[in-house]
Amino acid sequence: MSSKSSVYRLEGMSRGGAAIIAKRCRRWSALLERVVYRDILPYLPFQSLKYEGFVAEPGEKFCWLFTEDAGDWHYSPLLREHRILAAHWLSVLHTHLPDLEALPSFPDRTVKYYSLRRCGIKQVTQLCLGKSLSTGDELKLRELVEVGHTLECYWQEIEELCEAIPQCLIHGDFVHKNLRIRSNGKSMHLLAVDWENTGVGVPATDLAQSLSYAQFPGFAASPCLEAYWSKIRRHWPLNRETIQRIGTLGTIFRCLEAICWEMERFKAGGPLDRYIRRLDEIQSILRYAMKSNGWYH
Repeated sequence: MSSKSSVYRLEGMSRGGAAIIAKRCRRWSALLERVVYRDILPYLPFQSLKYEGFVAEPGEKFCWLFTEDAGDWHYSPLLREHRILAAHWLSVLHTHLPDLEALPSFPDRTVKYYSLRRCGIKQVTQLCLGKSLSTGDELKLRELVEVGHTLECYWQEIEELCEAIPQCLIHGDFVHKNLRIRSNGKSMHLLAVDWENTGVGVPATDLAQSLSYAQFPGFAASPCLEAYWSKIRRHWPLNRETIQRIGTLGTIFRCLEAICWEMERFKAGGPLDRYIRRLDEIQSILRYAMKSNGWYH
């Protein structure tokens, strides 16, 4: 069986005859998600998936996590009503920090974590530049290196911005593939799955914005920042402009994450031109986000 995470839908397996989702994943990931589904989400004031059980495989390197089926109605960043729904959902998640002292240690998602992710730009470009490249592909990689150098120059300003932001529980991979919409005929509710990237830190990455909803629909959920601010200002003394900057910062953080993920995929093998194309797309989003906050000219 594969060492990667895999997800299965078990039809008619719940007590009421509905489907159950079975996820096989590494033990650390399963334990983390179990805490989220069992000990955190049920106590927050929004709908969440029901936790159905947990089984460790022999050897305990991998485990099975069972939850309620979230359904097939996917979230779309192209729909403003979905982006507003996501913003309101995040405002609840971010302002209802559970008592983590009574729970297992959650991963660090402070600015320190993203500072370490900056190394991915240098590492992935070195890996790719060591291959036989066309002139165009080499130019794209060197542009990414330049953007990375510029980001280094503004990192202290980024750290200062993060110091003014309250820490909270974040989802960490808040994108359309991990979000479902459920309707009772009168109102819509958002459900989030795949919590293996969750942690405690700045909420920025959950607020990341795509450069183009149509061109990069899978990059970020792009929650409506205006709607998020309208809810969050009751809890945090942050103005509208600061929330906008946090969203842009989240785009930068998500780019750093995406670059590291592409590096792991590259190491696993595959067509080089595909990775160059993806890195160039990430670079365009990263550069645009940096320009929006005055960090690239």
